Amino acid sequence: LQVEDEVTGAGRHRVAVRWDLPPGAGVRLQPGGAAVTTAAGQFAVTIAGPAPAEVAVEPAVSGAGLGAAVPAPVVTCRLEADLPLRLTTSWHRISGASGPGASQTQERPS
Repeated sequence: LQVEDEVTGAGRHRVAVRWDLPPGAGVRLQPGGAAVTTAAGQFAVTIAGPAPAEVAVEPAVSGAGLGAAVPAPVVTCRLEADLPLRLTTSWHRISGASGPGASQTQERPS
């Protein structure tokens, strides 16, 4: 999967792209992106843009039913650059990795 976000306008701005993940997803940050593990499998996520991006894992909540919320991670990519700009996020399945049996840990940078 490849998603291209285009931000129009002029001048220098701080831009953020957020990927909400399902509850229980595991995220391991790596240079240029992250490795994400869900029930659907393990994926390498890369993010490319016109300037270096800061990638982080942030806590969020997800609706689990009427009146119920559970923790869920969000992969956030932030950068400061001149507009207009295009930011490309690519998701590639990691071969040999399985969903339910793969690691489900969430790591944050120190």
